[in-house]
Amino acid sequence: MLPLNLTTLLIGLILTKNKRKIPDDDHVLRYVPWARLRRNGNGEIIGISGDSFRLREVDKGKLSVTWIEYFDQTGGDQLVQAIRTMRARVC
Repeated sequence: MLPLNLTTLLIGLILTKNKRKIPDDDHVLRYVPWARLRRNGNGEIIGISGDSFRLREVDKGKLSVTWIEYFDQTGGDQLVQAIRTMRARVC
């Protein structure tokens, strides 16, 4: 089981598509499908399956994440903007 705080999971260099380093104090978000969430006997979410972070052959050695601080603070909550963007790409 992995903790819900992703900043403790991501080790090493994280780069944007244009090869800019994401600052260490910034945050990233990863889409995790419902089937990859770990649940207790009551069905409550208790963590994330490690499979959610395992690279597959189609990933070409890169894990896809969304950089939260990329989004404009003046347009509202950056996390909400990041989630909406991710949902638009996934759905």
